[in-house]
Amino acid sequence: MKTLRIVLIALTILTSSLAWAHTGLRASVPEDGAILNESPEVLNIRFREEVQLVKVALINAQGESVAFGFEVPEEKGITYNWSLPSLPAGDYRVSWTAMGGDAHNVRGEFTFIVK
Repeated sequence: MKTLRIVLIALTILTSSLAWAHTGLRASVPEDGAILNESPEVLNIRFREEVQLVKVALINAQGESVAFGFEVPEEKGITYNWSLPSLPAGDYRVSWTAMGGDAHNVRGEFTFIVK
């Protein structure tokens, strides 16, 4: 019984990890961990599969949200783009939430620095 329980837990973890990897972010501009000499002009996120984007937030080092015109898109997509305002030097975090094809929300984030 104990062995069966361990196998079931392992399968659950493996299955959820595979689902996350499938729906997750494929690429971003700026890239995760990028150190930029000047403010980026655009924010671009590209997913591994078509998703319904629910939320994207750009947060500065003080924990404040930076407005950049995000609105929930009407259509599902793989790639999303926004023009960014001029960002002062500092650390930034982009947090996103999307609904995958299985109707489950997935979340993620990436960071970048403007020098």
